[in-house]
Amino acid sequence: MRCANPVRSYNAFFRQNLTIQVPPEVPPENQRVRISSYHGSYTLVFGRHVSDRGITLSATTPDLTYLRQLLGDAWVEVEVLGRNPSHWLGLWQKKNSNNIWVKYAEGLTRAILTNKNISVDSEGLAKKLRSPTDCVSTLAEMESAIFLADKGFTVTLEPTAPLKGPDLRADWDRGPYFVEVRTVGFSEDEDRRDSVTNEIFATLNTTPSRYRVTLTVGVDYEPGSDKLRHAIAAVLTSLNAL
Repeated sequence: MRCANPVRSYNAFFRQNLTIQVPPEVPPENQRVRISSYHGSYTLVFGRHVSDRGITLSATTPDLTYLRQLLGDAWVEVEVLGRNPSHWLGLWQKKNSNNIWVKYAEGLTRAILTNKNISVDSEGLAKKLRSPTDCVSTLAEMESAIFLADKGFTVTLEPTAPLKGPDLRADWDRGPYFVEVRTVGFSEDEDRRDSVTNEIFATLNTTPSRYRVTLTVGVDYEPGSDKLRHAIAAVLTSLNAL
């Protein structure tokens, strides 16, 4: 089978080996074909060979049916399966094609879109998942919604959208519960300390010295502040004088 268009869908029952050839003028990043058969659905990327239940195929990438449904084929192809993604899901996929995070996101999306106890504004959810800053917290909200739905609650994600409000509304026996989901991370003070430390040593490491510097940073030093810059300058002056 020869593909004039490198992105094409085939629906067939394959009982023999299937061979697909891509025209040589098609660039490598476009050499993908989606195939559906009684064995399942595959997205094929040409160049390597695998065999699955008697079907000869090129190497597969995750089909991501539900992420495609929610986020759109074009976005998934560029930001998850593309050669130069900017979204962290795509960066993980590029680093390891068998990584757990893309599978995790696909599984959560499937549960959200198919669970009858969950209501969601698909456009709003897609916007948050596409966001590099909101994606992780959104996955936590999705996981919480699935947990509550599995326990018998009727769950609505972003119940007050487009206005600001709680992440979830969970109804039980006609009683509504509003839920705010928080992801666990470093405290603000730890973030401040790490940022200050990085700023200090980014500067000190550019100054050759045979001396070791031990610093104690008080709570009144903030990243990028004039006070911190003056303190760093004082340390550099001392090192240059030694």
